[in-house]
Amino acid sequence: MTEVGKKDIENISKFILANICSAEKRAGIYSSNVRQVYETAELLSGATGLPWHVDENLRNLHVGVFDGLADDEVNSKYPDAARRLALWRQGKLDVNEIGIPEAETMRDFLDRIRLALQPILCSDLDVAVVVVSRSVGIAIINILLENTYLRDKPYTRYRLDPGSITLLEVSQPHGARLTFDNRSDFLNRAMNYPDD
Repeated sequence: MTEVGKKDIENISKFILANICSAEKRAGIYSSNVRQVYETAELLSGATGLPWHVDENLRNLHVGVFDGLADDEVNSKYPDAARRLALWRQGKLDVNEIGIPEAETMRDFLDRIRLALQPILCSDLDVAVVVVSRSVGIAIINILLENTYLRDKPYTRYRLDPGSITLLEVSQPHGARLTFDNRSDFLNRAMNYPDD
Protein backbone atom coordinates (compact mmCIF):
# COMPACT_ATOMS: atom_id res chain seq x y z
CA MET A 1 0.00 0.00 0.00
CA THR A 2 1.25 3.47 -0.88
CA GLU A 3 1.83 6.23 1.68
CA VAL A 4 -1.19 8.06 0.21
CA GLY A 5 -3.25 4.89 0.72
CA LYS A 6 -2.12 4.61 4.33
CA LYS A 7 -3.00 8.26 4.96
CA ASP A 8 -6.41 7.62 3.34
CA ILE A 9 -6.99 4.70 5.75
CA GLU A 10 -6.14 6.96 8.68
CA ASN A 11 -8.65 9.59 7.47
CA ILE A 12 -11.31 6.97 6.65
CA SER A 13 -10.88 5.45 10.13
CA LYS A 14 -11.33 8.83 11.81
CA PHE A 15 -14.42 9.54 9.72
CA ILE A 16 -15.98 6.14 10.48
CA LEU A 17 -15.37 6.44 14.21
CA ALA A 18 -16.62 10.03 14.38
CA ASN A 19 -19.64 9.76 12.08
CA ILE A 20 -20.79 6.17 11.71
CA CYS A 21 -19.67 4.00 14.63
CA SER A 22 -20.44 5.54 17.99
CA ALA A 23 -19.29 3.81 21.18
CA GLU A 24 -22.75 2.37 21.89
CA LYS A 25 -23.08 0.72 18.47
CA ARG A 26 -21.89 -2.80 17.73
CA ALA A 27 -19.80 -2.64 14.55
CA GLY A 28 -17.63 -4.85 12.39
CA ILE A 29 -15.70 -4.83 9.13
CA TYR A 30 -16.28 -7.23 6.22
CA SER A 31 -14.10 -7.64 3.14
CA SER A 32 -13.11 -10.04 0.40
CA ASN A 33 -9.81 -11.87 0.28
CA VAL A 34 -8.67 -9.93 -2.82
CA ARG A 35 -5.21 -8.55 -1.96
CA GLN A 36 -5.87 -4.81 -2.26
CA VAL A 37 -9.22 -4.98 -0.47
CA TYR A 38 -7.83 -7.35 2.16
CA GLU A 39 -4.91 -5.01 2.94
CA THR A 40 -7.26 -2.04 3.20
CA ALA A 41 -9.64 -3.86 5.56
CA GLU A 42 -6.75 -5.15 7.67
CA LEU A 43 -5.38 -1.63 8.16
CA LEU A 44 -8.87 -0.23 8.77
CA SER A 45 -9.57 -2.87 11.42
CA GLY A 46 -6.28 -2.06 13.12
CA ALA A 47 -6.95 1.68 13.05
CA THR A 48 -10.55 1.45 14.31
CA GLY A 49 -10.29 -1.55 16.61
CA LEU A 50 -13.33 -3.08 14.88
CA PRO A 51 -13.47 -6.87 14.39
CA TRP A 52 -12.88 -7.98 10.81
CA HIS A 53 -14.48 -10.80 8.82
CA VAL A 54 -13.28 -12.07 5.42
CA ASP A 55 -15.69 -13.54 2.87
CA GLU A 56 -14.32 -14.60 -0.51
CA ASN A 57 -17.81 -14.16 -1.99
CA LEU A 58 -17.29 -10.39 -1.76
CA ARG A 59 -14.69 -10.56 -4.56
CA ASN A 60 -15.01 -8.84 -7.95
CA LEU A 61 -16.93 -10.10 -10.94
CA HIS A 62 -14.87 -12.79 -12.69
CA VAL A 63 -14.21 -11.31 -16.14
CA GLY A 64 -13.30 -14.54 -17.91
CA VAL A 65 -10.82 -14.16 -20.76
CA PHE A 66 -10.27 -10.48 -19.84
CA ASP A 67 -8.80 -11.48 -16.45
CA GLY A 68 -5.24 -10.21 -16.06
CA LEU A 69 -5.13 -8.52 -19.46
CA ALA A 70 -4.33 -4.86 -20.09
CA ASP A 71 -6.86 -2.86 -22.11
CA ASP A 72 -4.75 -2.98 -25.28
CA GLU A 73 -4.49 -6.79 -25.01
CA VAL A 74 -8.26 -7.09 -24.54
CA ASN A 75 -8.87 -4.85 -27.57
CA SER A 76 -6.54 -6.86 -29.81
CA LYS A 77 -7.52 -10.38 -28.66
CA TYR A 78 -11.26 -9.87 -28.10
CA PRO A 79 -12.33 -6.82 -30.12
CA ASP A 80 -16.06 -7.67 -30.24
CA ALA A 81 -16.36 -8.21 -26.50
CA ALA A 82 -14.21 -5.12 -25.84
CA ARG A 83 -16.54 -3.06 -28.07
CA ARG A 84 -19.61 -4.32 -26.18
CA LEU A 85 -17.95 -3.48 -22.85
CA ALA A 86 -17.22 0.04 -24.11
CA LEU A 87 -20.85 0.43 -25.23
CA TRP A 88 -22.05 -0.67 -21.78
CA ARG A 89 -19.71 1.83 -20.10
CA GLN A 90 -21.26 4.54 -22.29
CA GLY A 91 -24.74 3.47 -21.20
CA LYS A 92 -25.62 2.20 -24.68
CA LEU A 93 -25.87 -1.51 -23.90
CA ASP A 94 -27.59 -3.54 -21.20
CA VAL A 95 -25.19 -5.19 -18.75
CA ASN A 96 -26.52 -8.64 -19.69
CA GLU A 97 -25.48 -8.09 -23.32
CA ILE A 98 -21.74 -7.59 -22.73
CA GLY A 99 -20.96 -11.28 -23.28
CA ILE A 100 -17.33 -11.65 -22.22
CA PRO A 101 -16.22 -15.23 -22.98
CA GLU A 102 -15.89 -17.42 -19.87
CA ALA A 103 -16.98 -14.57 -17.58
CA GLU A 104 -19.26 -14.97 -14.62
CA THR A 105 -22.78 -13.92 -15.57
CA MET A 106 -24.19 -10.82 -13.92
CA ARG A 107 -26.93 -12.94 -12.37
CA ASP A 108 -24.35 -15.34 -10.86
CA PHE A 109 -22.28 -12.39 -9.63
CA LEU A 110 -25.26 -10.77 -7.91
CA ASP A 111 -26.39 -14.10 -6.46
CA ARG A 112 -22.90 -14.52 -4.97
CA ILE A 113 -22.92 -11.01 -3.52
CA ARG A 114 -26.42 -11.55 -2.13
CA LEU A 115 -25.15 -14.76 -0.47
CA ALA A 116 -22.29 -12.78 1.11
CA LEU A 117 -24.72 -10.13 2.35
CA GLN A 118 -26.97 -12.57 4.21
CA PRO A 119 -24.75 -13.12 7.28
CA ILE A 120 -23.98 -9.39 7.39
CA LEU A 121 -27.66 -8.42 7.29
CA CYS A 122 -28.61 -11.13 9.80
CA SER A 123 -25.81 -10.31 12.26
CA ASP A 124 -26.43 -8.54 15.54
CA LEU A 125 -24.26 -5.62 14.42
CA ASP A 126 -25.65 -2.10 14.31
CA VAL A 127 -23.03 -1.08 11.74
CA ALA A 128 -21.27 -3.20 9.13
CA VAL A 129 -18.39 -1.55 7.31
CA VAL A 130 -18.05 -3.43 4.04
CA VAL A 131 -14.72 -2.85 2.29
CA VAL A 132 -15.02 -3.87 -1.36
CA SER A 133 -14.00 -2.99 -4.89
CA ARG A 134 -16.07 -0.59 -6.95
CA SER A 135 -17.93 -3.31 -8.86
CA VAL A 136 -18.93 -5.11 -5.66
CA GLY A 137 -20.00 -1.83 -4.08
CA ILE A 138 -22.24 -1.08 -7.04
CA ALA A 139 -23.67 -4.61 -6.87
CA ILE A 140 -24.46 -4.16 -3.16
CA ILE A 141 -26.21 -0.86 -3.83
CA ASN A 142 -28.26 -2.47 -6.62
CA ILE A 143 -29.23 -5.41 -4.42
CA LEU A 144 -30.15 -3.35 -1.37
CA LEU A 145 -31.76 -0.33 -3.05
CA GLU A 146 -33.40 -1.88 -6.06
CA ASN A 147 -33.61 -5.43 -4.74
CA THR A 148 -32.83 -6.68 -8.20
CA TYR A 149 -31.15 -9.69 -9.73
CA LEU A 150 -31.35 -7.87 -13.07
CA ARG A 151 -34.28 -10.02 -14.02
CA ASP A 152 -36.87 -7.26 -14.25
CA LYS A 153 -34.98 -4.03 -13.69
CA PRO A 154 -31.94 -2.49 -15.34
CA TYR A 155 -28.60 -2.52 -13.57
CA THR A 156 -27.96 0.96 -12.22
CA ARG A 157 -24.43 2.35 -12.23
CA TYR A 158 -23.24 4.47 -9.32
CA ARG A 159 -20.11 6.56 -9.07
CA LEU A 160 -17.85 5.18 -6.35
CA ASP A 161 -14.38 6.73 -6.20
CA PRO A 162 -11.44 4.98 -4.52
CA GLY A 163 -11.47 5.67 -0.79
CA SER A 164 -15.01 7.01 -0.81
CA ILE A 165 -17.71 5.96 1.64
CA THR A 166 -21.33 5.21 0.83
CA LEU A 167 -23.71 4.79 3.73
CA LEU A 168 -26.79 2.60 3.35
CA GLU A 169 -29.13 2.27 6.30
CA VAL A 170 -30.85 -1.12 6.29
CA SER A 171 -33.89 -1.95 8.36
CA GLN A 172 -35.56 -5.35 8.23
CA PRO A 173 -38.03 -5.93 6.63
CA HIS A 174 -38.38 -2.42 5.19
CA GLY A 175 -35.28 -2.36 3.02
CA ALA A 176 -32.48 0.13 2.59
CA ARG A 177 -32.10 3.88 2.37
CA LEU A 178 -29.13 5.69 0.85
CA THR A 179 -27.91 8.19 3.45
CA PHE A 180 -24.95 9.46 1.44
CA ASP A 181 -22.86 8.12 -1.41
CA ASN A 182 -19.38 8.54 -2.80
CA ARG A 183 -18.34 10.78 0.07
CA SER A 184 -14.62 11.52 0.16
CA ASP A 185 -14.27 15.05 1.61
CA PHE A 186 -12.57 13.56 4.71
CA LEU A 187 -9.59 12.46 2.58
CA ASN A 188 -8.40 16.08 2.46
CA ARG A 189 -7.42 15.90 -1.20
CA ALA A 190 -9.11 16.42 -4.53
CA MET A 191 -10.71 13.31 -6.03
CA ASN A 192 -10.65 13.25 -9.79
CA TYR A 193 -11.47 9.77 -10.98
CA PRO A 194 -13.52 8.95 -14.08
CA ASP A 195 -16.74 7.03 -13.62
CA ASP A 196 -15.90 4.00 -15.74
